[in-house]
Amino acid sequence: MAALKTSFHAGGCRPASAKTNARQPRITLVLLSHSLNRQLARRLDQLLNRRLDGRPGRPTNYLAQACTLLDQYILLRRRAIKAEPHLFGPHAGAYYRDTLKRAAGQVEIEAALDKVYGPSPPGSPPAISVWTERYFIPPAGRKRHRRWFRKQYGA
Repeated sequence: MAALKTSFHAGGCRPASAKTNARQPRITLVLLSHSLNRQLARRLDQLLNRRLDGRPGRPTNYLAQACTLLDQYILLRRRAIKAEPHLFGPHAGAYYRDTLKRAAGQVEIEAALDKVYGPSPPGSPPAISVWTERYFIPPAGRKRHRRWFRKQYGA
């Protein structure tokens, strides 16, 4: 059986009935185990997004949200520039234009080779394009590529 808790009326003991003047304490059964074992209605390690007393909270600050998003964008942009300067850095446009020139030169060279030696045999692997060579850098060669890029373009 659960533990009992005795509760008294505010004025001490209340009368048992209106007919008698005998005073006896009012006994209230409270299941103490219920209040201890039940789950909480909310988590205590998280902040609430609403008030518990029902009053409205602060209005949404859209300017603060926009500033936070702008700060996050700037941080991600800086990380991207550091990790991939040839894609996101200030010299990415020059690198792209150089890649276009090299791709055009590669097409001319392949046309001249096909004219002299004929088309490549059907079972041979395709030649690596300039775009693959300059933009799809394997993880093992990224550090070397960043060093080369900084030396070449001054980033």
